[in-house]
Amino acid sequence: MGNRSFILVLLAITSAWLVFTFRVSLTRWECWDIGIDTAAWGQILDEIPSGKNYDFTCYPDVPDTRPRSIFSIHFHFWVPFFAVIYRIFSHPLILFFMMHIAHGAGAFLTGLMAHRLSRGDPIYGILATCIFLLVPAHALAQTRFDFSFRHFSLLLFPLAGLAITHDRRGIATAALLFLAVCEENLGFLAAFACFGLAGIRPIDRRWFIAWGTCFLVYPVIFLKLVIPCFMSDGFHSHLSGRYADVIANPLKIPAVIFSWYSLKYGMELLLPLWLMPLAGVSWWSITAIPFIFQNILSAWPDTRMIGHHYTTPLAVILTLAAIHNMAFFSFFKRRMIGGCIVGTILFLGVTYYPSIAYVFDGPDERSVKLGHNLAPLTGAITPDDSLSAPPAVCAHFCKRSRLWFFPQGKDVANVVVIPKYLPGYPEISEADLRKSYELFVANQQYKLIMENEDIAVFRNHL
Repeated sequence: MGNRSFILVLLAITSAWLVFTFRVSLTRWECWDIGIDTAAWGQILDEIPSGKNYDFTCYPDVPDTRPRSIFSIHFHFWVPFFAVIYRIFSHPLILFFMMHIAHGAGAFLTGLMAHRLSRGDPIYGILATCIFLLVPAHALAQTRFDFSFRHFSLLLFPLAGLAITHDRRGIATAALLFLAVCEENLGFLAAFACFGLAGIRPIDRRWFIAWGTCFLVYPVIFLKLVIPCFMSDGFHSHLSGRYADVIANPLKIPAVIFSWYSLKYGMELLLPLWLMPLAGVSWWSITAIPFIFQNILSAWPDTRMIGHHYTTPLAVILTLAAIHNMAFFSFFKRRMIGGCIVGTILFLGVTYYPSIAYVFDGPDERSVKLGHNLAPLTGAITPDDSLSAPPAVCAHFCKRSRLWFFPQGKDVANVVVIPKYLPGYPEISEADLRKSYELFVANQQYKLIMENEDIAVFRNHL
């Protein structure tokens, strides 16, 4: 297979994946199956042109309804750029489309990297592209979860890896710099990537140690000095809440590292890759260190959820480590193991980790029914209404400055959408939902304007 044919095959594979993921996201939107972070980012990006200082109100971690700056949680230097894109397209789905494009482009670059590392093996390059697209943590991030800036590690890490194989340290460093400023926490990954590269590239050792030190200092400065400047009274550090237990008692750390849930998390990441990230030591191995401990030591279980954005950067590193390690196997061995991995993740994608099952099944009946029951809300809620509603509803009505995830804001919003199903986030029991419904029915300040088996909508008419 010639180079031109090889590139055309990679483009065909990644293009097919993009069409698939675009369709999945569109279907999810039509079924009202997108929310939480999408609602928050939609509100933030829509408010920026009016000078609202990157504020949002969809934060149920404290009992407050005041606007809060996104920079009090994470510092994203990419936000102004996304605000320009959002101003042009002005729809939350553009965030997903950009995320899908980053994944597809990253897979294409991964195929090129694998081709070069394996000294021109086109079949291995194609297998590497398929692995990068279909590995459960990546595929689920694109088809089942929400938007996050961390998903752009799917593009920037392969770009850095490909640049290194071509001895382009400047491009590799630029990719890691864009990663670091994408979110301050990712600076640790960029730093350890540089330290790993310093170890395997003696000629560039000073360069990468210097940049690695900068990347290491950057998140510390922002976490300790910059982010607190955006934090209003009554709000706490988002990051410290995840590690409060181990910070208070460091002696718990060994028990957490060697616990069952840590072992399970590691196996969920490594077994679909046939343990290939462990087949050799590379600069990718060193890069993985910060997020291994960040995810394992966190007290919040979503950090260890396969497909969630907390896992994405670590999954990218482990996948690229596997592809890097296999490239140096014999011609037959790397193709055989690569093919087995592709077969494994295809099987998992339609069974244990349902991502590509959308190709055959489409949305499940419950999602279709929920979307049908929520669709009438578009005629019941006006652009001027303040709103308290489940995240999936908020995502569709994010163009407003007063927007809360129910039950937050239910006492101040002039329209309240009470779900009759468990929205999952924020956590609320069926008993509490019934109690809220009964209180609003009895409250003469609110009028029931719409009801079906999934929602009850109340409007303040006084």
